[in-house]
Amino acid sequence: MSIARASLVMIAALVASRILGWLRLSVFGAQFGETSQLDAFWAAFRIPDALFNLVVAGALTSAFIPVFAGYLAKERENEAWHVASTVMNVLVVSLMLLSAVMWLAAPWIVPTFIVSPTFASQPGQLELTIQLTRIMLLSPIFMGLSALVTGVLQSYRQFLAGAIAPLVYNGVQILFALFASPFLGINALAYGVVAGAAMMFFVQLPELTFRRTKYQLTFDLGHPGVREIFLLAGPRTLALGAVQIVFFVDTYLASGMRAVPLPPSTTRSS
Repeated sequence: MSIARASLVMIAALVASRILGWLRLSVFGAQFGETSQLDAFWAAFRIPDALFNLVVAGALTSAFIPVFAGYLAKERENEAWHVASTVMNVLVVSLMLLSAVMWLAAPWIVPTFIVSPTFASQPGQLELTIQLTRIMLLSPIFMGLSALVTGVLQSYRQFLAGAIAPLVYNGVQILFALFASPFLGINALAYGVVAGAAMMFFVQLPELTFRRTKYQLTFDLGHPGVREIFLLAGPRTLALGAVQIVFFVDTYLASGMRAVPLPPSTTRSS
């Protein structure tokens, strides 16, 4: 029964998240339409999204949850938290350093790998894409924390907060698009991504605290559990890297396409 209830919660949350995701895209389109500003936002989103997928997603889905849950199953909770704390600290520090490097290198990376020369040659387009990229580079840090907290809670068979987090992520972005864009313009969407990622983390903290968190400020890279997580995460990260390359190529090619005006409508005479 507990597995069935957890499955229903996850399915309902997934369906609701997909609906909110569709609504988010609709709101973005309604607020900005087919404009170069919205094009710049989607291009700028590529680097922060790639950072999260490469650094966190592979480690979480393929390694962290099985290893952490395995220690809990063996009633070695303190050791489980020692491993989790090390992984969390390493990933957060790594994301902060990578985000800082990307922030500094954005003026070179964006025109080289993200957008085509045609896109970059439009007045102000390249500068806007770089600006939005730099704003959203905060989001992988919060999303990494959120994903790890979700993994911890799922290992304790607590699924509600983790299921709600994506809904909050989409909902916050919708609110920013509706109410902040009149004042901030396209920057509202970038700030909405950061705020949504932060809220994904904060909305799960009450349930994590209820689990009597045993977080430690440790970097025990030599622990067998930590080594196992990073070893298992390697193949998954490589696979996700290949997918991200495809996304980068798609974005680069799409940014070089010019809008084709629709032919004028004609009416048939009777």
